Amino acid sequence: MNLSLIYPTISLPIITISMVVTQTQIEKVWEKQLEDWRHHLFIILCFTTFYILQTVCIANVTIFTFKAIAYMYVIPTIMVLRNKQHIWWFLLFITPLIPLLIGLDLKRYSFINIPATLLQISSIALICFILNHCQNLSYQVKYIIALYSGSLIHFVRLYIENELHLTFLIALTIGTTFTIIGESWRYYFESRHEEAIAKLHYESKRDELTGLLNFRAFDQEMKNLSKRPNITNTYIGAIDIDQKLSNLLCK
Repeated sequence: MNLSLIYPTISLPIITISMVVTQTQIEKVWEKQLEDWRHHLFIILCFTTFYILQTVCIANVTIFTFKAIAYMYVIPTIMVLRNKQHIWWFLLFITPLIPLLIGLDLKRYSFINIPATLLQISSIALICFILNHCQNLSYQVKYIIALYSGSLIHFVRLYIENELHLTFLIALTIGTTFTIIGESWRYYFESRHEEAIAKLHYESKRDELTGLLNFRAFDQEMKNLSKRPNITNTYIGAIDIDQKLSNLLCK
């Protein structure tokens, strides 16, 4: 297999999934409670900066390998389908402008066909919007449909512009498949990790026998309750039922 197939089918999927991991980690930081608006602004800045750098990297690698830009829509498509941060819709739409703004030598493209680019990105965004509203589809099914649809739209555009070549078609199809496999593994391990964290969090707050809040969690709940300004004349009752349950079990 020559370089024109190795890079887009193996290297780029690995690079792309690594970038998705980076963005998901930044997204988790965003999801934490940040009271200061400057913290939110900082996270938005990180989102945008990392994404622009990633897009530049992908554009340069694909231009170097088969004189065309590909894989640019993979990261924003996956992140949009996570349906968490709305900024990804904005980043999805500005993606085609990044190579133009940074002055990349497009090689095959002497200029960017604005109508075709807008039609391409609008089609991808529409597919993502529809998939996000399909409640009966899992996340895995959604990004499989979205990524293959994005590749198909790209192929149709290049075919209309008489720029589609067999090597590019094969490379991008295989590369998209490897990207889907990589994202499936990433999502699997992320889900397992989140389940383990959720289980530990539940067990740290609940009594193993009764499933009720333990003393530490109950004390924290009372402190949070006391800080609420609209709480007045609150009465709290408590009973230790562990001993009674133990006596019943012994009988």
